[in-house]
Amino acid sequence: MMCGMKITTAERGALAGACEVNDQYLYQVLSGRRIASPELCVALERASGGKLMRWDLRPLDWHRIWPELVGRVDAPAAPGSSTDSAPTEGQMSRPGDLTDELCA
Repeated sequence: MMCGMKITTAERGALAGACEVNDQYLYQVLSGRRIASPELCVALERASGGKLMRWDLRPLDWHRIWPELVGRVDAPAAPGSSTDSAPTEGQMSRPGDLTDELCA
C-alpha cells in the first residue's frame, strides 16, 4: 500500500471535490496508476487534515520536490540517491503500492 492510509469512497469523493479533481482521477492517484502533481499533493494533504501526506503520494521523489521536509520527525527516510530518475506525470509510481479494495 502506497499511502499507509485507508480512506472510504465517500472521503475520496469529498477530497476530490475539495481539490477540484475528478474522483476517478483521485482513485488512480491513490492506487498508484497515476502520479499527482506537487500542487495536488499539497492540496490533498491540507484537505485531508494530514491523513494523506505528500511523501506518501509521491514516495519516489518527494524529497526532491520538498527538500524542507527531509529530516522532519514524521517524514520517512528519503529514498535512494539524488541520481535516481524521477517518474513523470502519468507514470505509475510503483506497481501494486495501493490495493483497489483499500482505496475503492
